[in-house]
Amino acid sequence: MTQKQVADVMGVARSTINRLEKCGGDIRLSTLKRYVEAVGGSLEVSVRLPSGVTRLTI
Repeated sequence: MTQKQVADVMGVARSTINRLEKCGGDIRLSTLKRYVEAVGGSLEVSVRLPSGVTRLTI
């Protein structure tokens, strides 16, 4: 998908998608979820604790 297509699905400007893809810094989990869903995926987070691993589908 192009940045414009992703931006249209997310309802944001193309420049926002450009920053997300180039920055690589801290982004909100909710923003990452919206981005992943916009490109047709789903987000899963693994949490590793001493007691084991928990997987969360966000």
